[in-house]
Amino acid sequence: MSENVLLSQNCNIKNVQTKELYSFDVFDTLITRTTAVPVGIFSIMQKTLQINPAYQDIPYFVKENFYVLRTEGEAFARTYRYNNFKLVDITLDDIYRVLQLNQNLTDQQVQTLINLELETERKNIVPIQKNIDKVKELINEGKRVVLISDMYLNAQQIRSILVPIDKIFEDIKLYVSVEYNKAKYNGELYEYVRELEQIEYNNWVHNGDNSFSDIKIAKEKGIKANWLKFEDLMPYENACLFANIDNYYYQGLIGCAKATRALSEDKSNVYNLGVSFAGPILFNYVNWLIGQALNKNIKTLHFIARDGFVLKEIADVIISKRNLNINTKYIYGSRKAWRIPDDKTVDSYIEYIFSEYCSLFNLNFIAERFGISPEKFSKFVDKSKYKGKFKSKQIRNLKNELLNNSKFKNYIIKLNKSKKEKIQRYFEQNLDFSQDEIVFVDINGSGRTQDIISNIISEISPNKKIIGYYFHLEFNVEQKEESLKLPYIPTVSYHNSCIELFCRTMHGQTLGYEQKDGRVIPVFEDGYNSKMLEKWGYFQYIKGLQDYTSRVIDFEYKNNLSLCSYNVYIDYFKYFLYNLDKDTANIIGTIPYSSIGYEKMLQECAPKYNFIDFLKILLGIDKFNQLGFISVARSGKMAEKAYAFKAKYGNLRKFLLHVQVNRKQKIFYIRILGIKISFNSIFRGKAHG
Repeated sequence: MSENVLLSQNCNIKNVQTKELYSFDVFDTLITRTTAVPVGIFSIMQKTLQINPAYQDIPYFVKENFYVLRTEGEAFARTYRYNNFKLVDITLDDIYRVLQLNQNLTDQQVQTLINLELETERKNIVPIQKNIDKVKELINEGKRVVLISDMYLNAQQIRSILVPIDKIFEDIKLYVSVEYNKAKYNGELYEYVRELEQIEYNNWVHNGDNSFSDIKIAKEKGIKANWLKFEDLMPYENACLFANIDNYYYQGLIGCAKATRALSEDKSNVYNLGVSFAGPILFNYVNWLIGQALNKNIKTLHFIARDGFVLKEIADVIISKRNLNINTKYIYGSRKAWRIPDDKTVDSYIEYIFSEYCSLFNLNFIAERFGISPEKFSKFVDKSKYKGKFKSKQIRNLKNELLNNSKFKNYIIKLNKSKKEKIQRYFEQNLDFSQDEIVFVDINGSGRTQDIISNIISEISPNKKIIGYYFHLEFNVEQKEESLKLPYIPTVSYHNSCIELFCRTMHGQTLGYEQKDGRVIPVFEDGYNSKMLEKWGYFQYIKGLQDYTSRVIDFEYKNNLSLCSYNVYIDYFKYFLYNLDKDTANIIGTIPYSSIGYEKMLQECAPKYNFIDFLKILLGIDKFNQLGFISVARSGKMAEKAYAFKAKYGNLRKFLLHVQVNRKQKIFYIRILGIKISFNSIFRGKAHG
C-alpha cells in the first residue's frame, strides 16, 4: 500500500464521530452484472472484438479465443503470483501481463483490452437499489460506512463503475484486496480494516452476498454479518449455461433474467416463470418478428387471438424501447370463427377438418367442428356406421362421403354465408389495408385457416397478399403465392405444441361476430374461467415478460449486440421435455389450460399424480396425456418408477403373465412375474427343417 493511501485513510479516521462501523461488499451486493456469471463479461468482449472494426489491430487468435485466454490468464496469474510472491490477490495489469507475454501483444494493445474490459463492466452493471438505499440511509443518519471487496480491480477502477450509478460513492472509503494484499476470504482484510478504522468487532456490521467470505469469516471474527443473498440461477439456466458458458447469447439472455429477478420486488414463482423460462424463448421469437418487419418495411403486425396476446405485449415493449415506426393490433379470431367455407373453399374446408385432431373423432366432435348440432349432422350421414371413437378407415370413409355430398356442402355454405359477411366487415374495421401485404402473427399453425381468410380478404381488397408468421409450422404446409407462411424455426426435431402453454390469455375462444352499435364485435364462448388464470397469477406473469424484455433491450443497446438465438430455445425445450426438475414442473404444471374441443374446461395443465393415478398407470388404464411428462416430474420417484414399469411391461397383467407370438418377426416368448422365457429357437428350428 502506498504511503499516500495510508495517510489518507488515517486522516479520515480522525474525523470519524461514531463508534459503529457498517461495511458493504460491492459486487452482487450493491451492484450486479447483466451476465449470467461474472466471466460472462469476457464473452461479450470476445464478440465485440470480433465484430467491431475498432479492434482490427488485435490479433485474430486473441479475438477468436479471448474468453479462454482471459479466464485462464487470470487463473495462471493468480497461481503464479501466490507461489512466487505470496500475494493473495492480483491486479488487472497482472492478468493482462500474462496475455501480453504469451500472445506477443504491444503495450497499446494491452491497454486497449483493459479499457474494453472496464467499459464492458460499466455497460453491464445495474444497481441493486434496495441495498444502495440502505447505504444512503445509514450515511444520512451519520453512521460510518465503508466498502470492502475481494477484487482484481483497484479502488479507482471500482469507483469509476460505482459513481455513475450514484454520487454517494464518491466519498465512501473503499478497501480492495488487491491494494492491501489481504482478502476477506482469509480474514486478513477484516483485520486490517479494524486496525485502520479503529473499530471493535462487536461494533461492526458487515453486509454481503457471499456466504463464506462475507458471512462465515466475518462472524468468526466477531462481526455482525447480514447475508444479502443474491439471486441463484434456475436449474434450467444452470444446465443450459454449463455447456455454453463462453457464449454471449446465453450469458446475456440468462443474465438479464437473473438480474430482473434479483431487482424485482415480485418474487412469485409465476413472475419468475415469465422472466426466466418463457421470457428468453418468446422474446427471441418476437425480436425476430420485429427484424422481419423492419427488413420488409412492414408497418402493422396483426397478432391473432388467443396466443397472439402475450406476443403483442412483448412486441409493444420492444417497439416502444427502440422507438420503432411499427404498429401492432390484436385481432380476435380462431379456427372456429375464421374457417368459413364458400363455394370456392368448401372442399378445402372439409379436408382441413379431417386432417386435424383425428384422435378425438366421434360424431359429436365432428359435428361441433362443422358448427352444427349432432342431430342436424345425423341427417347427412348414417349414424349406424359411425359409432364411438372413429378408426382410420371410418375417418377416410366419412370424409369422402361428405366431399361427395352436394346437399351437405350447400347446407354448410348457406349456414356460413352471414358469418362470412360479418368477418369481412370485421376485417374492414380492424385490418391495415394500407400496404400490399397484410401480416398476421401466431404461435402454432398449419396455414389452413390463413388460406381461407386469404380468400375472404381478396374479396375486400383484390390482389392483397397475406403473410403469416408462426413459431412452429406444420410439415405439410401448402405455400401459395397469395398466402405465404413463414416459421421462426423451420424444424422437425424441435417442433412442439407445448409452446402454447406460455401464451395464455384472459378471454375465451372467439366463436364469431355480431353487429352492435354500428360495429362488428367478437362473440366469445360462454363459461370461460378467466378468474382461474387471474388467481394463478396471470398479470404477474405478463409483468415478468415485460420486465425481462425491457432489460434485454437495454442490454442489446448498451453492448450493440443482438441476443436473438435459436439455440437458447432448443436447449430450454430439450430441458423441458427430457430433464424437467420438480420445482419448475410444479410451476408449469399449474398453468390453467384446455385442449382443442374442451376450451371451456380450464384446469391445471399437468396435475400432480395421486395414488389412484399411479394405480391406473400400473394397470395400463391411464388416459394419454400429452403433458404427462410434467405430471411425472411433479410427482417424484414413484411416478418415474410407474412409467418405467409401464414402458418395460405395458401393465401389471402383462407383468404377471404375458405370451407374445409373432410368426412374421419370429418372436415367441412367455413372461411370468417379469421373467422372460424365449422360445424363438422353435421358429429357427422350423426354418431349418
